[in-house]
Amino acid sequence: MTQARTDMREVVLNGQWTLTLPEHRAALPEWETGWERERLDAMHKVIRPGDTVVDVGAEEGDMSALCALWAGLDGGMILVEPQPRVWPNIRAIWQANDLAPVVKWFVGFAARTTEMHPEKDDVKEHWNGRLDGYSVSGPSFWPNCAYGDMIEDHGFRHLYQQADATPRIRLDDLIQDTPVDVITMDVEGSELEVLWGARGVLTEQRPVVFVSIHAQFMVDSYKVHPLVLHEYMEELGYVNRWITTDHEEHRVFWHPDGRQA
Repeated sequence: MTQARTDMREVVLNGQWTLTLPEHRAALPEWETGWERERLDAMHKVIRPGDTVVDVGAEEGDMSALCALWAGLDGGMILVEPQPRVWPNIRAIWQANDLAPVVKWFVGFAARTTEMHPEKDDVKEHWNGRLDGYSVSGPSFWPNCAYGDMIEDHGFRHLYQQADATPRIRLDDLIQDTPVDVITMDVEGSELEVLWGARGVLTEQRPVVFVSIHAQFMVDSYKVHPLVLHEYMEELGYVNRWITTDHEEHRVFWHPDGRQA
């Protein structure tokens, strides 16, 4: 495991938005050349001050922080990330940028079912012995695993590989009565798993949904074709448009009776 430098520095993402990030993230050349420019531009147009945004697959939190920056101090984020080792990075980014408190967090996968099984959970060592819950509401709370050292080589978790060893939750259960405006996800092929677990939210609240579709991962890992995702969203009354395709296909879905995208 490689220890990242803990110093932070300011960087301008895509020449437009300024954030303070850990050195190893700030040094990425993609911020200069442009990272997922069309997707981020589309999200920036949709996310408004005061919005609550759900980010599924927050990774190190830099894209989550960008959404929080757009939503402003009156907005809020709901963060879902299954890798406990990365949460100190998320917390450091939040503090360095004076972002609005996180509304809710979940250290685990967003999936079609909710399964809490700490007896099988190989991430429990990162909870400092506390296994009385995996998500917390409230402005002053972070998961126990967020209070460690920032690391660069933290590794990633994938639902199709580690579902039986990591907590899972439906977004319907996590969000419950919290009003949400936008959902964004980058989940390496488990997009349908996330959306199946969000049926109630999609039906009742009709948030705008940004999906990075990993078509080959969907087919190889979950044996499902991306067309099933389109059919499911159409069943719920959503329409969509293609944003761009780079290392994955980026689309935005919205309901005609909700916010337009």
